[in-house]
Order: sequence, then structure tokens, then C-alpha cells
Amino acid sequence: MAPDFEAVSDWIAENARPLDRAMFDLRMGSGSADAVWNALAAFQNEDGGFGHGIEPDQGLPDSTALASSIAFQYLADTGAHVNDQVVQRALGYLKSTLDSERSGWAIVVPAIDDYPHAPWWGYDGAMAGFGWGNPSAELLGYLIQFDQSTSPAIIDAVSTRALARLGELQTAGEAEFHELLCFQRLHARSDPNLRSRLGGPLRVLIAGVVSTNPKEWGGYVCTPLTFARHPGDPFADLFEEAVLDANLDHLEQGLQGDHWTPSWDWGGTFPEAWERAKADWSGKITVDNMLLLKAFGRV
Repeated sequence: MAPDFEAVSDWIAENARPLDRAMFDLRMGSGSADAVWNALAAFQNEDGGFGHGIEPDQGLPDSTALASSIAFQYLADTGAHVNDQVVQRALGYLKSTLDSERSGWAIVVPAIDDYPHAPWWGYDGAMAGFGWGNPSAELLGYLIQFDQSTSPAIIDAVSTRALARLGELQTAGEAEFHELLCFQRLHARSDPNLRSRLGGPLRVLIAGVVSTNPKEWGGYVCTPLTFARHPGDPFADLFEEAVLDANLDHLEQGLQGDHWTPSWDWGGTFPEAWERAKADWSGKITVDNMLLLKAFGRV
């Protein structure tokens, strides 16, 4: 059953973060991109990067590459321009923190251990447990999209590492879906040559990581809608229409009255901070799900 639009909208207005409320209003035709960018300012640091819980599972105020990639998602989705101050400062952060030896970015910083966070975001575990592409592939995409002044040698070096990483994942025969999402965002922003080289491996890896069986969609799992966010998505044709429809039905069934909640928790660590993070996630997830349903004509 389709969600009660008015009830969910009222819940978002009363409970979601200003950033997510602004995004919802923009996409539903009653808001502005400026409101989204103004709300983003609360998460941006002097160094141009982002922190302050824009990724609710990371409680530190300091900038991280992962948090900054999320900020760029809002900027890219709202048509921000390269000359906008928030974009210029964020690009400065990316260029100043690029690790030439890694040909990419470290996902988090050591200071993350000094603040409440989800268990998987502890510094040592995060540095060892997340693949190169998360978020380096995605951040490369934003450099390509927004910053024409970046040295071609830098773009070439990071692009070469991105293609090598996809080769590593193909050889391994497996991938983690968050890393593939980062590659999907790079694919969307690449020039035709790089996009063609990314596309084939990505299609194979995405098809291999997604569960198309509705019986497996409970909890925190990668479904077709993880990669097909609208009917015209370049990877939507990997999935039959009936499977996408079933996935949309499943999404609607997960609505808890007037909102959605996260399907994960912090396993009892930092309980007070988790309650705040859970509230922030509930708002973001509810907005994201409503926009997804709208894209497929369900709202």
C-alpha cells in the first residue's frame, strides 16, 4: 500500500534534520536548492570538508572523506555549480587531502575514535575493512564533475587506480555493495571513455552482489533498488520489472505508520548517541524512500 503522503510529509517536517527536510521540499516542488545548501553549511568545517554527523554513524565534528562524499551527494543532486562557495571549499578539502601513495583518500581520520560512532567506524577497523573505492571512486567523480582545474595527471592517476580496483574485485569474484555504489556514482560523472571501461565490470559485479529474492530482503541487505534509484538508471535493466515492482512493494511494507527507521543499530555501544543517530537516520531514510517511490510513480 502506498504511504499516506500527508502523514509522512508531516512527520518529515516535524522530525527530519533541516538538511533532509530541505531536500524533501525541493524534490516535492515546494523548496529551493539554496535551502539545501544553507543547511549543508552546518556540517562544513574551516578546511572545507564535512563532519558533524552528516553521516549519523560518525559522531566526530572533524572532516572525513566519507562524510564529505555524502555532502557532495547533496550538492550534485541539487545542481550546485563549481563557482558556489560551498563547492569551492569542499573541492579544496579534496585536493588537500588526496593521498598520492593511495591514489585516493583515507575513508576516516584517527580522531574518529575520540567520539561516539558505530562499531564499524573505529579507525583501525574502517581503514582495514573498507575497499579503496569507498569513497575514493566516488570522490573522483566529484572532481571530474565540479573541478576543471584539477591536474589531468591527478585525474589519470586516480582513474587508473579505480580501474585497477574494479579488476581486483572481478578477480576476487565478490564485492561489497557500498564500494560498488561509489563506483556507480563515479560512472555517472565520467567521460565517455572512462564510463565505457567502468560499465562492463560494474554490471557484472552489481548483478553478483544484489539479492533478487524477496525472501532475503529482511534486515540490512542489498536489493535491486540499491542500484536502480529511478526507472532510467543505467543499471536498472539488470533487473526484471516484476522484481523491481516487488522490491517497491517491500519498501512500502516497511513503513512504520508515518516513517521508516534504520534496519541496523550500534550493538549497545554509545546508547545515548545511538538514539540521536537513529533519529537522524530515520529522517534521512524516510526522505530517501519517499523520493525513490516518487521516481517510480508510487507517490
